[in-house]
Amino acid sequence: MTAYYRSSFADFIRQEPQTVIGQLQIKYAEDGFAQNYLAQTRAWAELVPLLQTEVQTLVNNVAGAGNWAILLEFPLYRLQRRVDIVALTTSIVVIEAKVGEDRYVASDERQVEEYCLDLRDFHEGSRGKALFPVLWATHASTQEYQSPTLTDFVASVYRVGTTGLARLIAAISKPGEPIINSREWDVSRYHPVPSVIQAATSIFAGHDVRQMAQADASNLREAALHIVDLIAWARQTNKRALIFLTGVPGSGKTLAGLQAVHDAIATGDEQQGDIVYLSGNTPLVTVLREALARSEYRGTASKRKQKLCMMFDAQFERESST
Repeated sequence: MTAYYRSSFADFIRQEPQTVIGQLQIKYAEDGFAQNYLAQTRAWAELVPLLQTEVQTLVNNVAGAGNWAILLEFPLYRLQRRVDIVALTTSIVVIEAKVGEDRYVASDERQVEEYCLDLRDFHEGSRGKALFPVLWATHASTQEYQSPTLTDFVASVYRVGTTGLARLIAAISKPGEPIINSREWDVSRYHPVPSVIQAATSIFAGHDVRQMAQADASNLREAALHIVDLIAWARQTNKRALIFLTGVPGSGKTLAGLQAVHDAIATGDEQQGDIVYLSGNTPLVTVLREALARSEYRGTASKRKQKLCMMFDAQFERESST
């Protein structure tokens, strides 16, 4: 899924705000959203003119800025959210706009930072590139900018108020460097791995790890089988083994671990509950247990229903033959 709206800076400032808002509304409806439609439209009605003013300032003061791109409402389905604004210049600027907000809220800062982390880990167009998260509180006072502190390609969060967004984007963008291709970035593959809840229920429902995610590692199944083989070897030789499974974010380490636990149980290498999947996240463990219990119940109910249908079909055939 691409952004609801994408254009160059030059085209964006030439369009009437209602034209931009209309395109956003169409995409919003196509995406299946019905709730908060009026509230979202009002937010866009205030945001779009403000953003056009900032972009106009950039085009007027920065040579070549008209060729930079603006994307509105870029979806991140793993987070079930959409990024308000992405400015693609020589850098990737990710902006969370809080229309009418006169202060900076910590949860909003975490939100835009999480957007950047998600893009870094799961969006091919952002991989290996610096991402700059910006919290734009449209009624707040702008704070002084500091040199960005990059940690694994993600900068610390910038705070921008009523004024200063254009100045910040100009400062982040580096003259002379290649401009990011907005179309290529927009259509780049976004392939998050499933959550541990989704993965566990899918695996124990009989699905293979390769069916659940286009993860970066191509050897998920082989890694899980090798772990099970090592468990069997350790048991047979009465030895201990410490196994490390490594990989970049999104490569499927969690999936491989869950698959290994499942395979060990299925092959009989697990005996009397001596294989355990551990997590320090107690709420996660509680939810996971409930999800697996419900999944097992649905699977059992489905099998009962299938058996009843088979019995009915057999009875119908006997009656028809007589």
